[in-house]
Amino acid sequence: MKWVEREIEKNNKKDAIEVRPLEQAKAFFNGPKDSPLEKKITVEPTGDFIYTEIAEPFEGDYKKAVRLYWDITTGKQKPSLFIESGAGRDEKVTNLRSIDNGVEFISDRVYQSSLAFNSRTTIHLHRFDVESKHLVIVVNEMVKDWGAELAKKKVKRLSKSYYPIFRDLNIDVYQESEPNKFWYHSYALYKGQGMKSTNLSLNVAKKVGDVFSFGMLDKGLKAKLTSEAMKIWERRRQVFQDLILKP
Repeated sequence: MKWVEREIEKNNKKDAIEVRPLEQAKAFFNGPKDSPLEKKITVEPTGDFIYTEIAEPFEGDYKKAVRLYWDITTGKQKPSLFIESGAGRDEKVTNLRSIDNGVEFISDRVYQSSLAFNSRTTIHLHRFDVESKHLVIVVNEMVKDWGAELAKKKVKRLSKSYYPIFRDLNIDVYQESEPNKFWYHSYALYKGQGMKSTNLSLNVAKKVGDVFSFGMLDKGLKAKLTSEAMKIWERRRQVFQDLILKP
């Protein structure tokens, strides 16, 4: 909560959408303990931003799930959820080092879709254990973009160009509901190549749980986003669920 409060204060002069994941996470932590849990995926395009919210039940130990996500995200364990979900062709993690409450690393990604640019960013991954509430919070935040510089230099990887990411924040909560069962809650905000693509007529890229999909940007965007996001998330969810239950 101290981290959330500090980040809200740091971003209090920005648009409301930029602090929404923080405010929603704060509301979750302060909410009634016995409130009913409902599975949901919310995808909301707002201006140049895409806000997503997920609530999903899982089987297995919540701390094992966190360890798996941590090791996969930092490149210490395969398979990559980014690749296995169908979103990515290749992912490299370099310059891994320890920081307060977590680690820093550079993520270099090539997306599966021919419409998507590559991305290279510096990520801070933080972990906060709240034993009294049987939950773990994992914060995945982009702190530096390298894509703009690489795009200017016309650098390519696997024959694809780079594009900058301007904002990428994920606040994930893993909370035990009963022994060997937990709920996953995610609050995320993204701004980047979602409003551009290598095909200017498509102008797309939607994000949910670190996964992208592509479609036309039109009046039916919200319905299309939600439909595609649910399909993409379900693939990622199933891969993650299988890994959690694997002996």
